[in-house]
Amino acid sequence: RRRRETEVIREAEERERKREKERQKKERNMALFERLEALREIVREDYLSALEDKVDRQRRKLKERDEKEKRKKEVAEKKKEATRRKKPRQPRSDGTSDWSFLAHVPETQFYRLIELEYEMKREGKLKTACDFRDLWDRMLAPPPPKESLLQIMPAEVSDSTITTASPPA
Repeated sequence: RRRRETEVIREAEERERKREKERQKKERNMALFERLEALREIVREDYLSALEDKVDRQRRKLKERDEKEKRKKEVAEKKKEATRRKKPRQPRSDGTSDWSFLAHVPETQFYRLIELEYEMKREGKLKTACDFRDLWDRMLAPPPPKESLLQIMPAEVSDSTITTASPPA
């Protein structure tokens, strides 16, 4: 019995030691983890600062290169401007025109045909390219003999009703 009690006590003590060792091991691991996290944070900050420095250097280099190119272009532009001969400018025209002479110009038959076409287009009688083509084919065709015209046209239509388009005013 005593032996058994001592064995139970030893086992309990041993379990207690194992628990204590586990607890200490966990504490060491946690401390190590915290130190590693702190180290990782330090390395990260160093990396970010080095990266910022690198980006700043690159920006400065680009800015210097752009300024140098700009200066080169300005110098080339000044040289080009200096070598270019300047021509005196001609005075601008007033742009005033007198169209009154058109009132005395006689209207040609072709002008009247074009006016007729525009009038028919405005009235909606000519809508497609086929309509325009047919109109011009009829207008440019040779005139039929007078006798056949009188047979085709009704008796009510007289010479006074046939008019051509008048020129725009």
